[in-house]
Amino acid sequence: MTVDVWDTLLRRRCHPDEIKLFTARCLWLRLGARLRAEMDSPWRLFRLRQSGEDELARRSRAAGFDDEYCVEDVLEAWLAAAVAEPLGAAESARLRAELLEAEIAQECAMAYADEDVGAVLAAQRGHPPVVLSDFYLGAVHLGRVLAHARPGLRPRALVVSCDERVNKRSGRLFEHVYRRFGVAPSAHVHVGDDPHSDVAVPRRLGARAVRYRARQADRRRAQFGRMFARRAETAAPCVRTLLAELAAAPPPPDLPDGDPATLFRFGRRFALLFYAFVLYCVERALRCGAERVYYFAREGVFLRELHERIRSAAPLGVPVPPSEVLEVSRLATFLPSLRELSPAELMRVWNLYSTQSMAALCEALGIDPPRCAACCARHGIAPDEPISRPWQDARVLALLADPALRQQWDAARRESHRLLLAYLAERGIAPGHGHVFIVDIGWRGTIQDNLAYLLPDVSIEGAYFALKKLLNEQPPNVQKHVFGPDENRGDPDAALTIHHVPPLEMLMNCAGGSVRGYAQGPDGVVAVRQADPGEDAVFAKYTRHFQRGVLDAADAISSHVQAHALTAQELRPHAIGLLHEIVCRPPRELARAYFSLRHDERFGAGRRLEPRRPFPYGLAVGGLFSRRRRGELVRALDETGWPQGFLCHHGLRPLCLIYNRALRWRRRAELGA
Repeated sequence: MTVDVWDTLLRRRCHPDEIKLFTARCLWLRLGARLRAEMDSPWRLFRLRQSGEDELARRSRAAGFDDEYCVEDVLEAWLAAAVAEPLGAAESARLRAELLEAEIAQECAMAYADEDVGAVLAAQRGHPPVVLSDFYLGAVHLGRVLAHARPGLRPRALVVSCDERVNKRSGRLFEHVYRRFGVAPSAHVHVGDDPHSDVAVPRRLGARAVRYRARQADRRRAQFGRMFARRAETAAPCVRTLLAELAAAPPPPDLPDGDPATLFRFGRRFALLFYAFVLYCVERALRCGAERVYYFAREGVFLRELHERIRSAAPLGVPVPPSEVLEVSRLATFLPSLRELSPAELMRVWNLYSTQSMAALCEALGIDPPRCAACCARHGIAPDEPISRPWQDARVLALLADPALRQQWDAARRESHRLLLAYLAERGIAPGHGHVFIVDIGWRGTIQDNLAYLLPDVSIEGAYFALKKLLNEQPPNVQKHVFGPDENRGDPDAALTIHHVPPLEMLMNCAGGSVRGYAQGPDGVVAVRQADPGEDAVFAKYTRHFQRGVLDAADAISSHVQAHALTAQELRPHAIGLLHEIVCRPPRELARAYFSLRHDERFGAGRRLEPRRPFPYGLAVGGLFSRRRRGELVRALDETGWPQGFLCHHGLRPLCLIYNRALRWRRRAELGA
């Protein structure tokens, strides 16, 4: 008796070609920029592999065999065709071995034993079967998969088409079996699922064939087929299956009813947004060869947890680099990054805040305003006086030239410079380091700029959730990549989704406060944080339950990412859809959390902003019927920090539609201008 392997003895948790797509993603991540320019996605590499397999099959037929090829030949031809510059013999051999091992491991991970075929085999009452397969992994490799998924099976032999260069489809593999084992076709029974290769062909040769069918498993295979048929266009079917799975999971029993359980469910519901961003960062880090990924505090604490969940689940087939939280902030890095105390250098903050008091400037520099009060008084400046275009104000220019102030600020700058360099060196980032990969939520990448000025001979590559318009000149040693909306590309998503960013910061926030600077501790330099009890209370009451839901969903998402060889780019449209929902049509519970929070804006504005305010009901009603009043409504809502959340918080969710439309019109007019 002979028995088929795939869809008879074994089943897969994915479409068969998604195994090859998985290996293509491994190659895409491993070689990055060393691939040919047009090989810019796993799908391009997958199609290239298919073309190579077709050519190997053609050559095999021309040599008098069937259209068979082995995986080793496929990988050698594929790798040679994919790279921009030829690889050395040793590197090529090592990479082929890694890709082969990744493909076999993925087959093992996706394979499982068919539940019902055992009864069919037992009914034949024959000797131990010969396992027979048309496959490009030879018997040595396929045997590993078979032993992993059906460890109790003890076949008489394993015969694979690529080893013999003939297959079941032509009938020549059956004839090989007859010669090898000395049996006549009339003494042969074959069990398999394919109506041609496993039934029609052996019957034509005179053998008895039993077609194996398992309705439930066959329906699942057909579903995988339909999903894969659309994969080149969209991953939507895969993602819909995943989102349904995430929505169906109940909250853990230790969570009390009410806000904690509700926010946990919201976390699972929106988890794909945050997971896709971190996956994007991981892919970028792998493709540029980063040895470590540094996540910027404060949002980086949560994002790093997701990174480590992905690293532990290992869904990519290549090792994910380790990660670390870098305790930095605009406030803690600006003063040490200044090359001099001049109006030209201070434009890096004034480009962001064109109206600023000298007290707020002191806050941005991490210097106590009272220390500068006497100098301000000498030049006729009240410390809290808002000054428009301070770089053009004669009093400010005279203040910056004041020797007493310069001496004070220079001393503070030198000390902060020394401490920050020491802090970074203790975490593996030092002058001459070469390349550093960082991750930040956004919004203009100024912390990365500060570090780049501090370390001019270090290339700093950054991945961002989203970016607003970059207002400062970019240092030459900086690269910035964006997963989500990017105003620098005229991204239409940006008008709505990152017009107000504090709600997104809240969802990715951590307790403990912002980094204010650095101090020498007994075991090295440590970051000095300034906690806010109200902010920490919001985290404890709301945010941590939302983040727990996101993290709880990570393993399920990783399982789908592995099975279907998904990339961050394929997940992005669905992630952006979730971003629109969470910002533009938010759940009321999230809005309530935000409007119990104060937002820290001391770097530029020198104060904390209070989002609580009464709702302008009269203006809202007028905005329904008057375009002029609608403009007033939009401006009033903008001052809340999160207009859509403000509306939902007050039970006026339908008005979000009016606000979103008005904001789109305004954005369209700005672009037209």
